[in-house]
Formats: sequence, structure tokens, C-alpha cells
Amino acid sequence: MRRVRATMATTELIPAYGGIQRSREELEAIAQVLRSQSIPARLFHDAREPLYVDNVDAGVQERADGEYELWIEFDAEEEGWAKYEAERDALGVPGGISFTLAETFAELESRTGPGPVSVAVAADAHHFSDDQILAAAAEFSGASSVKVSRLKQFSAVPTALVLIQFVLQEGAQIPPGLISAWLYDALRHFRRPEQPHPAVTLEYSEGAEGRKVTATIAEGVDASVAERAMATFESVANQPGMYECTPDGNWRAIRNRKET
Repeated sequence: MRRVRATMATTELIPAYGGIQRSREELEAIAQVLRSQSIPARLFHDAREPLYVDNVDAGVQERADGEYELWIEFDAEEEGWAKYEAERDALGVPGGISFTLAETFAELESRTGPGPVSVAVAADAHHFSDDQILAAAAEFSGASSVKVSRLKQFSAVPTALVLIQFVLQEGAQIPPGLISAWLYDALRHFRRPEQPHPAVTLEYSEGAEGRKVTATIAEGVDASVAERAMATFESVANQPGMYECTPDGNWRAIRNRKET
């Protein structure tokens, strides 16, 4: 493990998402969350690249110019951090730590009564409008509820990312093919003419302690490949772990470095 310390955010005005300026109070709130919860870390904002971190500490300090900065310190696994440094050096960029926020702006109740699964739909606000995200969320009409959020990825170039989460009630059953049909209808709202297919992260869990599955489709894959992967997502939803879409539209397990 390697101890890492970096600046994560400041109160300076940044141009992302039309211009955002975080207050000192917001930075303090983020620092409190970082200190009190287990926060998933990823390399390059990519769900296929989990980074194991431990012993997280965070705080806010004033700079000489009067602005405030949020610092974070943690132990990072050697292999994952070395991969990050190699990519940073290859690109010739300074690198850094960034974060993703989800801003919930709507919650849709089921039109058909209580269902066995609740859904959360989020997409990057730089690439997709609220209307697009809402239209996609409306396709999950059989779910008990659908939380609708904007993603804001504070990195140099935000990925065109779509995140869909399914939480199944413990012991409940979903009709075969339902999730695949939902995904096909929902994700067509995020297809953009003459633009690469968005990155898609699918998360599936059962209850608080049940199986947890994360499956990702990289940005820019052929639409037909993405559709094949969505059609077969249910084949891995019952198998805890992480998966990525292969070039032929199947799913391949990703080994967690912590377990190797």
C-alpha cells in the first residue's frame, strides 16, 4: 500500500457544467462523508478499474489566496496506483483526484402499483439533458420507484456516462426478459446522432446484504454490440462480481486486484 495525499476540490469557480463554484460548507460536507463512509474509488472514472483504498482522511484548509481546498489522504494499492501514474505520465498531464456527484431532481412512482425492484437512473449532465434522463427513467414503468439524477464528473473531460441501478427486494422474482426490455427502451434515449455510444454502468443488488453485480459497457462500442450485452445482462445478474462487455457483446468477469 502507498500513502497518497492530494487536493480533491476547491472553492474556485470552474467552467464545468456551465460554471460551478463550491462553498466552504459544501467542501466540509464532502470531507465528512469521505471520513465516515467507505467510498468506491476508480481509476479514470471507469467502473472497470476499481482502486482499493483504505484509511481515508479528509479535511478543508484555507490557501494563501483566501480560497479553500478539500484535501484527501488514503492508502492506495500499489498495482492500481502504479497504473494510474503510468497513464498520467504517458499523457504528459499533471493528474489529480476528482469526484462524481449525483444530483437527484425527480422520483417517479410506479403507475402499475408496487413492484419487486426499485431503479435509479443517472446520466452525465454535460452530455445529456434533464428531458433525456427523465424520458429514459419513464421506461421503467413497472418498477416500484425510479430515482432520476444528473451526474457531474469533476474531471478534465467528463465521460458520456449513463448509470442504471436495480435494487431487488429480498426473495422477489422478476419476470425473465423484463430487465433487458427495460434497458433497451431506456438506453435508446441516450443515443446521439453521429456520436459514440455512451458508457453504461449497470448495477444490480438484492437487499442490503445480497448479491451485488456491476457490469460496464465502454464508451464508443458499436450500438449492436451494446444491445447484445444488454439483452444478456440477466445472465450475469445472479452472479456477484464485476463484468465488462466484450467485443462480441458478451460479458467477461473482471478480477479484483485486492483478491489476487
